Amino acid sequence: MGNSLMFELSLDIMVYMSIYQLFLRKMAPAGALSVLTYFVFDKWHNLFLGALILFFYFLFVSSKTQVVLVSYFSFAKSLRIRLLVAFLGLATLGWFLGIFIFFNYFNGLAVFLSFFLNALVWSLVKVGDDYKDDKEDDKEIIDEAPNSKIIPFIYIGMVIYGFYLLIESKTGGVVSSPWQTINPNYVWVFLLSTFLLAAMILFSRTPLKILLFFVVVQSFLLHSYLPLTHDLFYGADGWRHIANEQRLVEGKGFKEAELSVDKSEIRNPKSETNFKLQNLKTKAGLLSYANFWGTNAVLAKMTGVSLISLTKWFLPIVWSIIFTILLFRYRLILDF
Repeated sequence: MGNSLMFELSLDIMVYMSIYQLFLRKMAPAGALSVLTYFVFDKWHNLFLGALILFFYFLFVSSKTQVVLVSYFSFAKSLRIRLLVAFLGLATLGWFLGIFIFFNYFNGLAVFLSFFLNALVWSLVKVGDDYKDDKEDDKEIIDEAPNSKIIPFIYIGMVIYGFYLLIESKTGGVVSSPWQTINPNYVWVFLLSTFLLAAMILFSRTPLKILLFFVVVQSFLLHSYLPLTHDLFYGADGWRHIANEQRLVEGKGFKEAELSVDKSEIRNPKSETNFKLQNLKTKAGLLSYANFWGTNAVLAKMTGVSLISLTKWFLPIVWSIIFTILLFRYRLILDF
């Protein structure tokens, strides 16, 4: 009887200690940073403090996302990788924000819960048994082609000329196609620079760090053709994003653009069915954009960066720089 009582008491103590450690190590930091985020977003409106809190928040979250990549995808544990994988924390944060936007509930409390749940979920991810702290050494391609030292300089010149063509093609007017304003020579410059980059990757002894930089630059040259050639946006889609993001910043919530129809003009059941299907597609589209709108609204309100700049440049930067580097690092791990 006494042994059984002692066993139950020991078990209770272990449970309480586990809960205490969970609270102290994971829930408390996530909650503290999320509370500060709430006050900056909803009460204080201090841009410097907002940027500082976001920095520490994603630094905390990146320590958790890095563990996942190191444990399950064999990434090397390093400061560079930690800064890169902060993007994963930002992506999942947008997903939580998008849920609240979908249900038309976006305010300071929704932002707090999104930040807290995002940090907590990453903190609770179980680490695999093969978690290592090994650092990954850069490798070099050993084959070398004639005049390989000249190719990087030619490539840099072509890329600079490509960016020059895009910047010189900038317009503030309304065009039916981006190619009405983009210099046609840009296409040939882009194709030639792509060929030179492929030659360096396949045949030269250029260090991988430099090759990675060139790949990022080439990707940015591809994705930035719209932001660099338009003062604002090309087409109406960008303005639709701005309108919804501005409403979220002002605390008005998402306003769905429903299609209208004159009931007297409906002559058969198919017309009304098509009308309902179109409105259903509009609601489904909200799922695709809600995370993007929520992320931009939070970043704009907490850092003071304009919604126009975020909407124009956020995706090109993410896909050209962060996503490219992550794929490149993963390719090294697979050792193709």
